[in-house]
Amino acid sequence: MTLPARFVFVTAGGIRQRGGVTSWAGGSYSSASDQRLHFGLGAADRIDKLEIRWPSGLKETVGTPGVSRILTMVEGKGIVDDQPGSDSKKESEKKGKTK
Repeated sequence: MTLPARFVFVTAGGIRQRGGVTSWAGGSYSSASDQRLHFGLGAADRIDKLEIRWPSGLKETVGTPGVSRILTMVEGKGIVDDQPGSDSKKESEKKGKTK
């Protein structure tokens, strides 16, 4: 059985990372897995390149609006939704100030 897979390559601060999403119809009754990918960028404040390799074989390179974002991408359409994500550094600073 072949599992559909999608690979995403992120280049930031001279480092290239790969993330993959696999999904299939199996699993436990009434269960779900988070299909989002998370890339830690360290000190990088921007993404240099974002590449998606879709199960169909299509390769897309998309421009990114910034870091700390939750992006929804659709094959052949690029980014279709862009939401702010949590910024761990800012969140840590907020927690430190409230203690």
